[in-house]
Amino acid sequence: MEISKQKAINLLSNLKTNTIFNVEYIKRSDKTIRKMSCRLAKTIKKGRRGGVLPYNPKERLLLPVYEIIRDEPNVNHFKMISLDTLKRIALQGQTYEVVGN
Repeated sequence: MEISKQKAINLLSNLKTNTIFNVEYIKRSDKTIRKMSCRLAKTIKKGRRGGVLPYNPKERLLLPVYEIIRDEPNVNHFKMISLDTLKRIALQGQTYEVVGN
């Protein structure tokens, strides 16, 4: 199913914290395609070196998540998904192709 970027952002922003989903996006730093399984990280206070973030992720079109890696279940895999480069989202049995602006 195809959805717009804005609908994809709304879909991810309204998820419950423990909802697991898959996402595909283009990394801002090196322009490679990144695929991951993750869950939302609504509060970012614990498990981060340096404490609370010095910026608002929403203002930079970033979504804070915890990446789920089966081989390392006790390691903190905090990541930021670039919402402006989303390509695909899979959650609750549905796959969404992100198109347009």
